[in-house]
Amino acid sequence: MRSQKELKPVLENELAKVWDEHMKDYCMKESAYIIELSDGSILTIDKPRIKKDFCFGYGMYLRATDEEQKAADRMARNAQTNTDYFMEQNLQPLNEAINRLKAEHKNVYTYLHYIGQTEGDLLKSYVVTREWETPENEFDNRVFYGLKDIKKVSDDDINLIIEGLEEVRKKFIKRLETYLKKYGLSKVNSWSYLVD
Repeated sequence: MRSQKELKPVLENELAKVWDEHMKDYCMKESAYIIELSDGSILTIDKPRIKKDFCFGYGMYLRATDEEQKAADRMARNAQTNTDYFMEQNLQPLNEAINRLKAEHKNVYTYLHYIGQTEGDLLKSYVVTREWETPENEFDNRVFYGLKDIKKVSDDDINLIIEGLEEVRKKFIKRLETYLKKYGLSKVNSWSYLVD
């Protein structure tokens, strides 16, 4: 298994096939972790962004009870004062991605990451589907519409993706803790609104 340092030029070369220098540099900076699968395919995990805006809707069709409004206001205040909530909400996308990959009764497929790539290019994305959602299922293959170079991922490769996500999660936790030490929740924007 190659190191992150060894995989960076491979990623850069694959990005150069579809992007100009500016976009290639942007994609490299956005990449938090590079995964090399057993067939040589390359997946990237983007750097997570720190979420600081939280909104809470109440009611429906511009109608709400006082209790619904008070509950939404409590949730908005909680978001401004509760560091555990801040951490939980920021880690939620990574946790969900890991849990989907660990779930039973699922399939994982890779496909070409960008429009303009040609079959055989190494840079891929992945999708997790339910057991019956397969490219071969002509009655329920909308997940795969427009995707090219689709390949099923082995259990060993799924574990590599999970390891990559867990590594990004570990680094993101440190980043969030550093952020909280520096700013606390002073930069959190939180509000409630009446749903129309």
